[in-house]
Amino acid sequence: MAQKLLDLFKQRLNKRAFFKRSQTEADLNSSLVEAGQRDRRTEEQRETWTSRWEYYLSCLGYAIGLGNVWRFPYLAYSLGGGAFVIAYFAVLILVGIPLVLLELAIGQYTGLGPAVVFQKLCPLFGGLGVAIVVNQFLICTYYSMVVAWTLFYLFASFRGDVPWSHCGPALSSSSLCFSDQDFQACNRLGGVYNQLCFTGEFAQQTGISVIPPSLRVSSAEDYLNQYVLKLSPSISEPGSPDWRLTLCLALSWLICFLCLIKGIKSSGKVVWFTTIFPLICLLIFAFRGATLENALMGVRYFIVPDWNQLASLTVWVQAAAQVFFNLSVGGGGLITYASYSKFSHNFYFDAVTLSLLSGLSSLLAGFAVFSTIGFMAGHLGLPVSRVVREGPGLVFAIFPDAITRMPVPVSDRDQARVLDFVW
Repeated sequence: MAQKLLDLFKQRLNKRAFFKRSQTEADLNSSLVEAGQRDRRTEEQRETWTSRWEYYLSCLGYAIGLGNVWRFPYLAYSLGGGAFVIAYFAVLILVGIPLVLLELAIGQYTGLGPAVVFQKLCPLFGGLGVAIVVNQFLICTYYSMVVAWTLFYLFASFRGDVPWSHCGPALSSSSLCFSDQDFQACNRLGGVYNQLCFTGEFAQQTGISVIPPSLRVSSAEDYLNQYVLKLSPSISEPGSPDWRLTLCLALSWLICFLCLIKGIKSSGKVVWFTTIFPLICLLIFAFRGATLENALMGVRYFIVPDWNQLASLTVWVQAAAQVFFNLSVGGGGLITYASYSKFSHNFYFDAVTLSLLSGLSSLLAGFAVFSTIGFMAGHLGLPVSRVVREGPGLVFAIFPDAITRMPVPVSDRDQARVLDFVW
């Protein structure tokens, strides 16, 4: 009797559990259906890219930018050339590609921007989205200053003769400025001995005029430091803001506003020019640099590694930082772009090709810069490692000099100088 009561009790428990489980499954299925319908309504209402190429070029322009052309060459120049390049590509493949894949997946799956997506994924990480937005604002503040420099060079390039092609008292206060064009003119006049130019002014004072090779500063670098930036001797003398750079800075912010005023509808159209045209100009610089005298000297410094440098922790840390800087992973931009993509879009191809193209563009920029450095090293009589100062201003001391050597007709010179604006 007791056994029968026990069996009956078990049957009732099983039936109750069955009905409860069935109700739970029904509620879950209903919730999933409602969520799916809500997601479809959201996808229909949310703005998406007009075409796949606008999305791809936007991501490509985000992954290929000033970091590739401006930051990569000076890091390679200061960290041993080839050793840094090897470390960079190793980190790019092992770390960069997976992170790009992760960010594209998060943005495309959720359809949300970085400011809110982390709160949805895990409420504990809600502050991460806010930190990303603040970080991007801080990055924009100094990136816009670099753009202001390029605008300054753009306006200066429309003059009758580009001011950085020669040394002049109106533009430079440095007595160590050495212009290659002035050197060639001095050579034609027969005033050169052992690659040193004897000027009339110094000859009248001392009977001999030389700028030792170890102290020479190129006219392009001198123009950047003395005229554009107006560098002070020390941090204790900050100086006052320059009105020309201030106007260029305001113009750079205005350009950003106009490009983004209508969201992806306006930015998607702009990227056809801002992504493709700079790459074409970079190819022109690279091919022109390859034809310059002593270009191989600079390229060899760039691609031949110092194997001892690979054992340096600094090289690997800077290579990893450059990968993050180039691809802008952790910045939220890739998540934002992917959030406007269709849910079923294949992002695997995008992640791999974007990362590799970013690395190849850095390599191309390195060839363009170091071939010109090799040329300058030969004419200045300096080793490659001492041609220009290490630092962010490296590209602004190299590319302007390269533009003055473009083999274009004089009537088209002003059109060729506009290329300087790209960098």
